[in-house]
Amino acid sequence: MLKYDLQVEKREKTNRHGLRTLRNSEMIPCVAYGHNETNRIFSISALELTKMFNAMGREKALLNVSAGDDKFTAVIKEIKRSPRTNKIIHMDFQIIHMDEKIKVDVPVILKGSAIGVKDGGILEQILRNIELKCLPANIPSHIEIDITNFKVGDSTHVKDIKVEGAEILTHAEEVIVVILAPKAVVEEAPKPAEEEAKEPEVITEKKPTEEEAAEAAKGKDEKKKEKK
Repeated sequence: MLKYDLQVEKREKTNRHGLRTLRNSEMIPCVAYGHNETNRIFSISALELTKMFNAMGREKALLNVSAGDDKFTAVIKEIKRSPRTNKIIHMDFQIIHMDEKIKVDVPVILKGSAIGVKDGGILEQILRNIELKCLPANIPSHIEIDITNFKVGDSTHVKDIKVEGAEILTHAEEVIVVILAPKAVVEEAPKPAEEEAKEPEVITEKKPTEEEAAEAAKGKDEKKKEKK
């Protein structure tokens, strides 16, 4: 597992105004706590924090924290960000002992380019971290899943992975990654051609039937006879 030496500065417990002043000076307030440990409060410079994240990347790391004469080993437990700026405004650390098991979230990293994606499928990573319980020495830097041979419809669940020396706490049936079928392309139906303007209906005189015509002719003949 990756290890990183982190330099921090001790600080006194302060109120909200003091925390705001601290942040305005590019320092991030932090607290560290652990089993049978006294809470430590300290701050980290934004520059030191950037260096740490650049070194860690997405990996999980054991941090050898130095706050003056006080030294302890810890892992990052929680990062709080401003909802407005997304900047880090506070960090929690968990102090660990090498002979005690801890619960820890470990990042999932995908390896390779899936066949299914090349065929038009959509890669969706549902879980980006998996919770483990293990001794600090057994904490992996990450959990790697090779998706090279994944076809459309293939997926990996938590139950499909094994982490040596660790108990997996995340629910076994949860999906980690899946290759979804391509979304159907819905083409807009062509608009029907505008109907040609209909010619006004012409109402014509009803044509008489043959019987009616015969009757009419007979009537005319009778009228001629009467005149005679």
